[in-house]
Amino acid sequence: MDKMDLYGPLSDNLQAAITSVTRLRGQRAYPETVQYWHDLLDYARQPLAPRGRDGLAAEKLADQLERALSRLPRSHGAPLG
Repeated sequence: MDKMDLYGPLSDNLQAAITSVTRLRGQRAYPETVQYWHDLLDYARQPLAPRGRDGLAAEKLADQLERALSRLPRSHGAPLG
């Protein structure tokens, strides 16, 4: 992934994703949403991702998002409806 369109700093986007993932607590999410979180994590892990002044914070938040995503049940991302 070369570039990702983000609204605001990378760390803010990571924090919002962490909040959303942890808020699920057993509920399913749209597959596109789960994919976006994984894409965001992949983007944050790129060596050239724009971390700005909050580089260390973004790295720690990426670690937190990775842990939160690893705790999602496999059914997350299944189609809703």
